Amino acid sequence: MKNLNFELAIPAITLVITLLVISTLYPEQSQLLTSNAMHFVTGWFGWLVELVSLALVGFLFWLAFSKYGSIRLGEEKKEHSNFSYGGMIFTAGVGASLIYWGIGEPMYYLQSPPLFAEPNSYAAAAWSVTYSIFHWGVTGWAIYCFPAIPSAYAFYVQKKRTLKLSTLCEPVVGSNPIIAKAIDLLAIFGTLAAFASSLALTVSLLSTGVSALLGIKNSLLLQGSIILLFVLMLVAVMLVGFKKGISKVSDYTVVAAICFALFVLLVADSQFILNNFTDSIGVMLDNFFRMSLWTDPVQKSGFSQSWTQYYWFWYYAYLIMMGLFITRISRGRTIKEVIL
Repeated sequence: MKNLNFELAIPAITLVITLLVISTLYPEQSQLLTSNAMHFVTGWFGWLVELVSLALVGFLFWLAFSKYGSIRLGEEKKEHSNFSYGGMIFTAGVGASLIYWGIGEPMYYLQSPPLFAEPNSYAAAAWSVTYSIFHWGVTGWAIYCFPAIPSAYAFYVQKKRTLKLSTLCEPVVGSNPIIAKAIDLLAIFGTLAAFASSLALTVSLLSTGVSALLGIKNSLLLQGSIILLFVLMLVAVMLVGFKKGISKVSDYTVVAAICFALFVLLVADSQFILNNFTDSIGVMLDNFFRMSLWTDPVQKSGFSQSWTQYYWFWYYAYLIMMGLFITRISRGRTIKEVIL
């Protein structure tokens, strides 16, 4: 608690709770307001987020193979093995969302396909898995990785003992205390809001599954119990410690995910899965720039706004949190190792 900055934490938490209460009391009005806000942002700035996101991919690849890629973040040896390191980033970056949308997305794209394909056609089938891989692929991880590089460099190389966003922005915006607090407050609020929305979606998903499996009512009591379980597990992991807690839990999670993937591969049509996955990778590589910059200005189907741009904005909402988390676990690695 002694390291908690109450001047920043309390206003951000209060604002998030206030918005949650208002949304609960006025659900229809809140949904309409957020929908209009989303249409405004994607309509006016969707093209920009696509350009910036693609530029980040190119910049990070250049940085990894440039002379700067060999810079080591700290003089100590690597704190985590490559498996644990990749597992922690993977579990923190995608969580339970991939389990649901890994199935749901291709089904949706098959019925409402992108790039002018006819619904339920061969072209729609080809795009369905392709776009799922694209949305969970290199661009999203580039967005997560980008803030980790300056943050880790400042912490391990320049020996700055604070990871506040305002500290990293000082060379650009100066040391004005009002601007610094505004930057930090915006970062905290954005992270809390993103986490709250992710938790709501995850809890709704899990409660629906539990209700269907156990035959119990999907009620607020069930959802509250799931949230309480999340909190208790988080507290338990933090009490055990970082290496024995988060690191081990992520290892077990990745192993379980691999076992589940192998189980599906073995009991389903393995030949089709392997061929379809390989084909989808080829389609994505062949159309990567088209998919990255498609805004659909003529037909205006809304696909890129509702899916691609929405995903990129979602990744940006977690930008600060993921950047700090990657910084925390990257001691002893080179910039190239962090990126790749």
